[in-house]
Amino acid sequence: MKKITFLSTLLCTSFFVCSEETDTTLNAYAAGYVANFTCSATFNAGKSKDQIDIDELTGIYP
Repeated sequence: MKKITFLSTLLCTSFFVCSEETDTTLNAYAAGYVANFTCSATFNAGKSKDQIDIDELTGIYP
């Protein structure tokens, strides 16, 4: 039981230490968002790249 508690504490601590959001991390989130919506709109809705840019990707970057 002590081993499980120790490992849980270690996992939680390492998560908070590694969870710093840098510009690189935020750019990766944005790239994932773009990829997700582009693929979804292409394969599920049959939209063209121009339609996707206008409908799904407008205003996502500040």
